[in-house]
Amino acid sequence: MQRPFLVLNGMHGSGKTTAQIFLSDLGYLTHAEIGWAYRQHLLQQHPEQDTLLGENLAWYDRAIFEMEVARDAFIESFTALPHCCETWHLGNLGYAAQRSPQIVAELEAIFLAQTARLAPVFILLAIERETFLERCTLQTAPPERLYAFYKGLHDIMVAYLERYALPYAVVNNDHSLAELRQAVTDIVLGAERSG
Repeated sequence: MQRPFLVLNGMHGSGKTTAQIFLSDLGYLTHAEIGWAYRQHLLQQHPEQDTLLGENLAWYDRAIFEMEVARDAFIESFTALPHCCETWHLGNLGYAAQRSPQIVAELEAIFLAQTARLAPVFILLAIERETFLERCTLQTAPPERLYAFYKGLHDIMVAYLERYALPYAVVNNDHSLAELRQAVTDIVLGAERSG
């Protein structure tokens, strides 16, 4: 039985990277968020460039999708291990919807094509406003503005999941690491049983 391809989504501080560690313990090959890595790379060269909340970022959002599609080809060609991606096309579509609405239809078509190819099970990590403000480590904008941006991202992702009836589970991660580990493990086992 082939184990499901998993995608971890959620706002900053919701525990996506921590959940990846738990999934690695379950035998998943985990893939970090491309957008975050690309943002850090660009900031090294241009510290003044705001690729999170800035404007005219269609070039950036397209580049992330192109890198994701390239990684998808690797995932499709290497099925010896089950895979898990952080953010993936769904999260990147949510970012683009807020920063680059003029290319959303183009990126949505890519998201739908890759979803049909890889059949992901989405795990949406959710946290309350207070938890976000406590965990927020970004210094690019006032925390309340960042929360509003990430809350918008969360709502956009849920809207896409619902619109296309995609398989997903929501994990509230305002609590302990043990509870997060148990919730993620339960979702994986449930997806494997129903897959």
